[in-house]
Amino acid sequence: METQLTSVDLIGTSQNHSSSIGELMAALAKAQGEIVSGIKNKSNPFFKSKFLDLAAVWEVIRKPLSSHGLSVVQTVEGTTEQLYLLTILGHSSGQWIKSKMPLILVKKTPQEMGSSISYSRRYSLMALIGVCAEDEDDDGEAATKPHRKESKKQENGNPPEPDVTQEEVDAYIDANFPNHRQQFIGYMNATKAHYKWATYRETLDQFTQHKDQVKKEFGEWIKKNPS
Repeated sequence: METQLTSVDLIGTSQNHSSSIGELMAALAKAQGEIVSGIKNKSNPFFKSKFLDLAAVWEVIRKPLSSHGLSVVQTVEGTTEQLYLLTILGHSSGQWIKSKMPLILVKKTPQEMGSSISYSRRYSLMALIGVCAEDEDDDGEAATKPHRKESKKQENGNPPEPDVTQEEVDAYIDANFPNHRQQFIGYMNATKAHYKWATYRETLDQFTQHKDQVKKEFGEWIKKNPS
């Protein structure tokens, strides 16, 4: 008979899975057979890469998991020195599997913590369930190559114009819209696509030159895109 653990015991235990996981694995195998590669629906505004966001991951896995008695719990534990994201895959039988991922924080601000948790939730969930995006060259590239610059051929034969670094964009946002970081990144991406500007440096230059107009239009954009 499967040993039942309380949620507190399950989170605190050093075990990675329950004493037996046969029923869970059988259910997961069936669920995985129903999970299809999700469509990459988001663009990293700095590196032009595509990735499957957290909401899209859940859209892909929710029905297959629930139809086979599987559920997921994600929570955070640790100290102010080191926090961890716990992802627990549970089965209606009481069997479970757990993964533990450290949260990497530099500034330790609430905004940074929120971003780190969201990022970790997505990757832990995909790894535990076995979800694969259509192209694994995803936004993780941003983490390993933070200073990569976009390179594009120009028809006039001149050297390609270097794109902005993430640090430059962060500095611009901190100076102008520190309380709307994620919204402004979305606005920057949408504006570049709308005006068909070749690089993000050109976008940032236009924002700098037309600062008042940008503030006005960004304010209107936030009302339409609050999250």
